Amino acid sequence: MGIGRAISQELADAGWNVAFSYRQTKREAQKTCFSIHARGHRALAVRADVTDAGQVQRLFRKVKKELGPIEILVNNVGEYTEGPLGSMSIDEWRGIFDSNLHSAFLCMRAALPGMRRRRWGRIVNITTSCTENHSPAPGAGAYHAAKEALLAFTRALALEEIGNGITVNAVGPGLTDNKHLGAKWERAMTRLSPLGRMVKPHEIARAVAFLASKESGAITGSHLAVGGGWDMTGGGRPDASLMRILSRRPGK
Repeated sequence: MGIGRAISQELADAGWNVAFSYRQTKREAQKTCFSIHARGHRALAVRADVTDAGQVQRLFRKVKKELGPIEILVNNVGEYTEGPLGSMSIDEWRGIFDSNLHSAFLCMRAALPGMRRRRWGRIVNITTSCTENHSPAPGAGAYHAAKEALLAFTRALALEEIGNGITVNAVGPGLTDNKHLGAKWERAMTRLSPLGRMVKPHEIARAVAFLASKESGAITGSHLAVGGGWDMTGGGRPDASLMRILSRRPGK
């Protein structure tokens, strides 16, 4: 199970109607909806590219029509592309920033007016647990630059909205067991984790659900790392054998 599905299910279990976007994986989106319906809650999956301003507007109009006002926004989109900065193409660079940062800006801009009118709202952005205090892994410079920018965006927006009843926070996942990695890659990630295991998606989802709750009203501009200590160690430095694994994409 991925982080997005876990967050959707956790928010539904907390009593919220849930809508989420998907770009290509309709079957997986339907599975998420079915799992939420089975829990007795409402869910809506909308196909949309949230890096496109027009599609974001259509997405939010549909959600408002089907489920009502948007009170919680979780920006969980974040594509990852490996490659040295010096040889990265402009399209790859833009794609990483469009996915991780521009999408959050577009969705925030669509959700914020209604939150301001109601004087209540929760925005949670998904970063990484080691955003602030370790050097990027080889080939991950653009991704980490985008996540650093997303954290700065989070804190700036939190200050702007602090008098409007709207909180803006970030949750930083660590090495996450999303079942999308091969066995060799998972073993490598586990060896890098101070916790001795990978973080489970539901553990990240519970952090998001707390920051989205009414009880979290005094917390804004925060960055909550859910990384099993990965953030405290500075991310560690992999040994030579792990470097050979980490230099290849999962499945290679």
